[in-house]
Amino acid sequence: MTNALRSVCASASNASCGFYSPFGAYDDDTGAIVQAAGAAFALFSDRVVHGTGGQGTEEGMDTGRAAALHAYALAVAKDTTLPTLFWDQALSDELDTLGGTDTAMGESLISAARQATAADANDPYAHVLIVRLNSEGYWAQRPDARLVTDRLLDTIASGRAGRATTIAEFLRAHPAQAPAYGFPPNSELGSFAYWMGTPNQASMWRALAAARSAAGGDAMLDHPSIRDLVFSAEAAKWYSVLDLPESAGEQQSQLTAFRALIASIYRAAGAKPPEDIAPIRAPTPPPAPIKPSPAPSSSPSPSPTPSGGR
Repeated sequence: MTNALRSVCASASNASCGFYSPFGAYDDDTGAIVQAAGAAFALFSDRVVHGTGGQGTEEGMDTGRAAALHAYALAVAKDTTLPTLFWDQALSDELDTLGGTDTAMGESLISAARQATAADANDPYAHVLIVRLNSEGYWAQRPDARLVTDRLLDTIASGRAGRATTIAEFLRAHPAQAPAYGFPPNSELGSFAYWMGTPNQASMWRALAAARSAAGGDAMLDHPSIRDLVFSAEAAKWYSVLDLPESAGEQQSQLTAFRALIASIYRAAGAKPPEDIAPIRAPTPPPAPIKPSPAPSSSPSPSPTPSGGR
């Protein structure tokens, strides 16, 4: 992560170089690593905030709900802060999967912006509403995807959902000031350690970590033939494949390609690949409904036939 950040930030000014965590993973060391590598800001899902345990107080709950509306000054070292922002996960997921007319996405965005403004009208800090759209989400699979995109861009350009901006531009105009998020300062309710990945994604990450270790860890950076393979395996596209609306066959094809790439890292390092790479657990189907037992008959039992004789 450090090497990737330094490489990107070296080719851009600090004002435009930031860190984006697509899966929302965050722990207490992340901010320090991001800041030390030269990034001007970090961007996470607001689920990082909601998963901290800081909602045990009313203040913590209010702050958590407003996480996607502010730029926060995250303390990463003594007298050192990193501007940190969050995208609205619930709104982003809603826009990603929204059906309806070709204007539905724009209308939903306008409604969310108005609600956010009304809810935080008395907040002293500048507001920014961040949404993240998956370029391969359901909205992009629609037959009228081009028209949907045009309508959404028209809405953004019109200013009805607020003025469009970039994170760097917003931070230049409104330096991060809010000193805490998720729960009040000095709260004992928990740290920011939180993991958003699914068990199957974690299996893929473990496979990558094991291959990287077998290739010599950071030493592999001095060997381009291995380094390029590792960098390819680090691409976010592999780890999102299980979340995309693809057929089972397409998902399996992508997983096969990922496993082949991991195996090639071992071979390039002169090591034998493991037999089972990134095992994936299929979703458990819901249990079949239990059929009720037939109700007992309400008709009276036939009387036994009397036996007689002399």
